Amino acid sequence: MASLTPPPKMQFFAADGTPLVGGKLYTYAAGTTTPLATYTDSTGASANTNPIILDSRGEANVWLSGSLYKFELKDSVDALIWTVDNVGSVSSYTGTGAIVLANGATLTSAILNSATLASATITSATLDSATLNSPVLVTPALGTPSAVVLTNATGLPLSTGVTGSLPVARLANAGYELGMRNRLINGNMQVAQRGTSFSGSPFNGYTLDRWRLDRTGSGSTTVTRTASFSYGGAYVVNVSGSYGVGQYQDFKQRIEFLNCADLVGKTVTLSFIASGSTTAGSVEHSVFLNYANSSDDFSSVTTISSSSVAITNTATAFSITFSNLPVGASNGLEVLFRSTQSVDTGTITLSLGGVQLEQGDNATPIEYVDVSTQQARCQRYFIASSFYLARYINGAQTFPVGTLFNKVTSRLTSPTITLSSVSYGLCSGAFVSNITQDSFVVNATSSSNAEATLGANYTVDAEL
Repeated sequence: MASLTPPPKMQFFAADGTPLVGGKLYTYAAGTTTPLATYTDSTGASANTNPIILDSRGEANVWLSGSLYKFELKDSVDALIWTVDNVGSVSSYTGTGAIVLANGATLTSAILNSATLASATITSATLDSATLNSPVLVTPALGTPSAVVLTNATGLPLSTGVTGSLPVARLANAGYELGMRNRLINGNMQVAQRGTSFSGSPFNGYTLDRWRLDRTGSGSTTVTRTASFSYGGAYVVNVSGSYGVGQYQDFKQRIEFLNCADLVGKTVTLSFIASGSTTAGSVEHSVFLNYANSSDDFSSVTTISSSSVAITNTATAFSITFSNLPVGASNGLEVLFRSTQSVDTGTITLSLGGVQLEQGDNATPIEYVDVSTQQARCQRYFIASSFYLARYINGAQTFPVGTLFNKVTSRLTSPTITLSSVSYGLCSGAFVSNITQDSFVVNATSSSNAEATLGANYTVDAEL
């Protein structure tokens, strides 16, 4: 392709048409009186003097940068001949036809309409605020991009001349990860209203908030929470017990139907970090997703799907996807981690943390929930607290000492209230009545005219 050459030299003339010998060309930034350098050749390595002194033919080598200039031409005694503003180089050219840019050239605020780049190699070029309107790229060589993110890009010939993957900015689970995406509560084991250590021969029941252990066999069992940043948060739960061949432990969380009814027909992904071992034989680890056979009643469940997981003694991240959840999921879901002793009698250990069940077919990082919010979510199902009440009583009688209000509205209309560590002052026989989702009344019996006092720890249990 042929193109127009720039003038190899610039020549200037006096008013009578003779070469402007010794003339002076002053160069400024366009619209200003701020000097702006020009150069002696195309490399831009050597700047001209400013002003440029014209030779015996009124000539000079004048190469411009990509900026716009103002030129002032004066004679040898500085008498002004003319001023021209907004003088541009070929890189600021406006019009039609072919434009040839040297290697390293800068194309600033360019608009290319219906441009065709045929067999073009663009090397070290800068397109600053350029608009390409319907360009046709014919066998272009674009170089090797690095750390490029293409968003909503179409028409890329991925089958020709492209290897590797093109990262496209997207929301991993189509937007479901934007908040409260984890259907499990306390997946990072941070809330422990019942305590952080449990044991029994065997032990069955709730442990850390929302997490329950059930096992077969009568061997000893311990559940402890320890600090560890290797399991998706600050804490990890460790479940350990002695088991005969074929015996197992189930560590699980049940999800209220109100928090999962919308998942019917949807895809969900369970992610977690786990390690595990046994002291003898081998242990098989499986993950179950079950649904309650009636609303919030997990006395009998149906398995949606189960998967074996290769848990080792090294903390490892896992994810399992469950597609097209059945209608039964609207009764409530159960996520269950089962560890089964096989071959020989031994002690099973399972360490678990960063557990998340979310809508979508991708596992996203464990959702951060501040501890106060997490605790309030747990208290819908269980509250552990204490009270100290006082009331003046006239004569021996059974009387309501006072009303206590739950910190969070209970899941159940009538949760189970349990008093412990009761201390009396001139009264006895503490019991509760008038139990609602929001409050209950503490009662006692006084022995005489006195200011009776009553203190105790209490729990409000509305677990699934």
